[in-house]
Amino acid sequence: MLLPRLIGLERATNMVMRGVRVYGPEAKSIGLATECVPAGELQALGQRFAEDLATRAQNALRVAKQGLRRGMEGTLQGEWEFNLQAQAMLIKGDDYAEAVQAIEERRKPKFNQA
Repeated sequence: MLLPRLIGLERATNMVMRGVRVYGPEAKSIGLATECVPAGELQALGQRFAEDLATRAQNALRVAKQGLRRGMEGTLQGEWEFNLQAQAMLIKGDDYAEAVQAIEERRKPKFNQA
């Protein structure tokens, strides 16, 4: 069950054994949700979230996502090796060079979205 990893064993046990429901701000405060907005604002928030992700380096996001998932079950040694390989690959890429140049020029980076 994933719930204990998200909110801790004690909270998860209480929710499951007693049928406790969690809504809105409480779900956010315990890590079950990242945002809490009125229903009428949900689509706009989702759109802003998607637009923000679309401006980021896609290769870096892909590697970060893979690393986060691996980290849930991997060993410390295996994850250390994965991170070293991923960083070496990303630093050699065009997105890294663009990010450094954008910082130097004090502008937002324009990543190749391939």
